Formats: sequence, C-alpha cells, structure tokens
Amino acid sequence: MLKRKNSKGFILVELMIVVAIIGILAALVLPKFANILNKARRANTLATLNGIRSAVNIAYSDLGIHHSGTDLPGVLIPTYISKIGEAKLPGTTLANSNAINYGSAALGEDYYFVDLAGWAYTNDATQLAAIGEFHIATTQIDAITSVVPAPAWHTY
Repeated sequence: MLKRKNSKGFILVELMIVVAIIGILAALVLPKFANILNKARRANTLATLNGIRSAVNIAYSDLGIHHSGTDLPGVLIPTYISKIGEAKLPGTTLANSNAINYGSAALGEDYYFVDLAGWAYTNDATQLAAIGEFHIATTQIDAITSVVPAPAWHTY
C-alpha cells in the first residue's frame, strides 16, 4: 500500500472539487439574486406611485381642484411631498426616470402612455372623470409580477 508522505496541504483534485462545488452553488444563487433585485425595484416603484398619488389627492383636498398645468412638482413640493421619486421599471427597455408626462385621457392610451418612462399625469380639465389620475408612463408588461397574464405597468 502506498503511503502519503507527511504533506501539509491539499492536493489538486481536492481543490478542483471545491471550486466546482462553489461554481454550482453560484450558478444556482445568482439568477435568484437578480430576480430579488428586480422585485425590490418593482416594489419601490409601486410605493413611490402610491406616495405621489396620495400627495395629489391631499393637494386636491386642500386646493379644491386638480392641478391642470404642467408643473405638478411645483404644486406638490415641498408642501405635500419632498420629491418626485423615480419610476424603476425592471424587465423593460426603459431607464429609471422621475419625469412627469402630461396628457389627456381623451387622446387615448396609445398617446398617453407611450413608452416615455417616468410618470403620466392627466391634466386635461375637460376630462373630469380622469383629471388628476397618476400612472406609470409605459404600456410595457410588468414581467416581475406573479400574476398571469402579466399586467401592463400603466394599469397600476
């Protein structure tokens, strides 16, 4: 029987097995980590949307009318909200944006929610049923949700 000399350390095969195990574990964990980041971005966007909607509603309550101009941040900041947060849209081709796109619901969804990124605000005073509505400004699909079929971002 062959006896090993008094060696201190690991042989190459042992090190290769350890590296292979670490590689397999990394291959399993990294996709889940990316999905967790996307879910966090999605949750952040929906929380920001709700915060801005609340500020719009409180401003309406105080002022008695919905803002119909194109300077919504000027009305909301700093009295009703500290800043307009970013719309982070994972799973889309759009960059993060805190821009507000103003439009009219009468022009139709294809005009109002064009993939501009950021937010969409209905500021048309002739559209009494829709004025003051605040949405995410894209018709792209929210692929992060577990609902099937996945909703479009602007439906939130």
